[in-house]
Amino acid sequence: MALTIPEREAVKILNREAARRGGYDGLQVFARNVLGAHSEQAKRLVTATENLRKYPLEDIVFPDEAKEYSVELSEDGGRYQGPITTVEHLASAMGLDPDEWDVRKGAGSAWGKVGDQQISVKAEFERKDYNILQRLDRDSLIEEMAQYAPEYEPIERDEFMDDPMLLEVVVSDLHFDALARGYSMEEAAQRVLEAVDAIIVQTDGYPVAKIALVMLGDTFNWDANFATTAGTFQFPVAIGPEVFQELRRVTVKAIDKLRILAPVEVFIIRGNHDYEKSAYFADTLFSWYHNDQEVVVFNDFQDRYYLNWGPAVIGLTHGKEEKRTDLPLIMLREADTTGCNVFEWHLGHYHTRRVDEIGGVVLRQFGSPAEDSSYEIKKGYIAHQKKIVGLLWSMRNGQIAEFPVQFVD
Repeated sequence: MALTIPEREAVKILNREAARRGGYDGLQVFARNVLGAHSEQAKRLVTATENLRKYPLEDIVFPDEAKEYSVELSEDGGRYQGPITTVEHLASAMGLDPDEWDVRKGAGSAWGKVGDQQISVKAEFERKDYNILQRLDRDSLIEEMAQYAPEYEPIERDEFMDDPMLLEVVVSDLHFDALARGYSMEEAAQRVLEAVDAIIVQTDGYPVAKIALVMLGDTFNWDANFATTAGTFQFPVAIGPEVFQELRRVTVKAIDKLRILAPVEVFIIRGNHDYEKSAYFADTLFSWYHNDQEVVVFNDFQDRYYLNWGPAVIGLTHGKEEKRTDLPLIMLREADTTGCNVFEWHLGHYHTRRVDEIGGVVLRQFGSPAEDSSYEIKKGYIAHQKKIVGLLWSMRNGQIAEFPVQFVD
């Protein structure tokens, strides 16, 4: 038995089968037994199917098309046209900008021929960085968007002469567009707004002088092509624009509730699920509040931010990349710790509450309000409490209160 259809068509069939199964398990067996591919070919076809998470089908080169495939690119001031025989040829054929991509491992493969010699070119590519927005004309973009920003009236406030306080509202690992049991964008939106309302009620009577709304990473569930930033496929619940618009609506509504109480600073921390998309989201909120003196949105795309309040320094990061044991030294090097004696890191990523202390620095890990996804259920990660938390910081004494809002199934 042999594969009797073009490999490109076989990948289309395998992609549909993967969607039906909800994953790629057993797909090589399907390719061999149903489509007739031999073992190596079946493995290659499944790899190509998995690559559809990152690349459109038309950008993938198949061996059975190699004789017809050639590329054009500059080489030593001239033009090259011919079979793919180098990694550079392959990158060009895939439309990858060498300023944005490094060769790492596997994005595609192609076969070329020089004389009687058959040449196989295989490589995987990794984007050098996700700060693409920094190379765009962001100032012009923001200026254009700001023309549509609503007008907000300034709010007259009492001046707190005695121990003004910071209210920190932490929304960690919202996974707004995740496909999870009993969870939807509507449910995620309702939980955010319910938590903000509850925290506002619980802090009534405290002299809140400033609010920090901290979206602590993985606010979105997928970054591009229905996958995490690293390329792990996520089953989408809606297309990108719909997700983006709905989350913006909810976040703006939450900020508008908070700004009545006190001026608001907004931190959109980038996570491993949404490293690039969250940067766009920060720019969108920055533009929305262009005319509002009560709201500051940080959109300078830092991986870590720091809050200073009285004796306290609070580090904000998603917590996926840094080693926990390195965080105290990272804070010492990056933050202004002058005159401070309370040091905390606020972390997400693991969806569970945990508090450690390393060398006098508290590492406070926050849970997620999101329900368990199919992956978490499969792995047995199903015991975490679903929470959004408010923390109250005194200018004199550091943290004095915590207001958890828990969601029960």
